Amino acid sequence: MQDSKPVLDSATETRRPGRPKRDETTNTERRRRSGGIASKLAIPAEVIKAHPDMEFRWGRDDGSRIQHLTQNDDWDKVPDVAPIHGGRNSEGKAMQQHLLMKPKAFMAQDQAEKLAAIKQRDNEQLARPTADRAGSEELYSVPGNKLTEV
Repeated sequence: MQDSKPVLDSATETRRPGRPKRDETTNTERRRRSGGIASKLAIPAEVIKAHPDMEFRWGRDDGSRIQHLTQNDDWDKVPDVAPIHGGRNSEGKAMQQHLLMKPKAFMAQDQAEKLAAIKQRDNEQLARPTADRAGSEELYSVPGNKLTEV
């Protein structure tokens, strides 16, 4: 008996078992429907109303992190807000997250200090010689270095 295979054309194509044929349409819907960071913890509205001149953040009690934030920095625990579960640490022990607050004026000063340090680092980077000046000043620079002030 002769084993005959059917001839398939595109109009009468039959699929073999396996992965089904993919739709020709493109999915235009986003996977993340919230439009932003979905995992960010919210600050209770009543806390924001009670302390309008404060910045807030959740701090994870991992090792001495809360102690560092509350004793070595200007963060304080928000009164009357219970800590929440914050996952597990590397040893598998449960951690808590505490709601912390800091005066907005202090936060602005801290951010200004951070930005000043970044600006200083950028200026130091820009002060380094370019490839054009490296040969004349007997300094080494990678050929093609085009780092210039932004």
